[in-house]
Amino acid sequence: MAKQVRQDQVISARVIQLCNNVFFSFKMKADSIDRALVLLGEKQFLQLVLSATMKDVFCDETHGYSLCKGGLYTHSVGMAMACEKMAQRISRQISPSVAYTAGLLHDIGKVVLDQYVGQFRPYFYRDIFCKAQDFLSVEKACFDTNHSEIGMSLAKDWSLPEILHDPIARHHEPELADKQPELTALVYLADLIYSRFVMGQELERMNTDGIAFSLKVLNIRQTQLPALIDEVCLPFHGIN
Repeated sequence: MAKQVRQDQVISARVIQLCNNVFFSFKMKADSIDRALVLLGEKQFLQLVLSATMKDVFCDETHGYSLCKGGLYTHSVGMAMACEKMAQRISRQISPSVAYTAGLLHDIGKVVLDQYVGQFRPYFYRDIFCKAQDFLSVEKACFDTNHSEIGMSLAKDWSLPEILHDPIARHHEPELADKQPELTALVYLADLIYSRFVMGQELERMNTDGIAFSLKVLNIRQTQLPALIDEVCLPFHGIN
């Protein structure tokens, strides 16, 4: 596995960079792919390879959704880690690996719309924050579609596993998930926590209407939320 990754210098560099991120808090730093594999273990190593590969999909250029270069990618990797931690903590039925992938890909539709947001940006964010309008509704008014719908189209075109369809298409509206309500609720809740409590590079107002549904589906009591927020957010000191 490490031999295959080493054949691509760009992916190798990205994997080592992610491995050395403060999120992992290793006392020893990775200076090679082999060292990264030893520090992370096979499972996490594969997740970082997937994340590093996806960087080419989440363009580095700054257009509309992101406040800085690489913001969409940074948010996606952060969400992947947040979803994995939540799955480990609150659910025996959701695979942490699947949760990681769902978090990584949940906003894939923004990759398509991002290049057009700049044309509408002054009004786009004014309507979201000054008028307190729903994020998807503003997208719909601007583009006659939204990133969730675009993401679902991409998921089908790329033949992504069906288990990821609901988290991509319904992560703003978990109550509408058809087949994966738990995984969708987890991604929604992680996105809400991450967007409210982790300093990010995106401007996105998450609708809070799905909180009650998500807590019920995931069997989380309101009194458990503070500890969950701490566990999800405290490790994030920045992802480069």
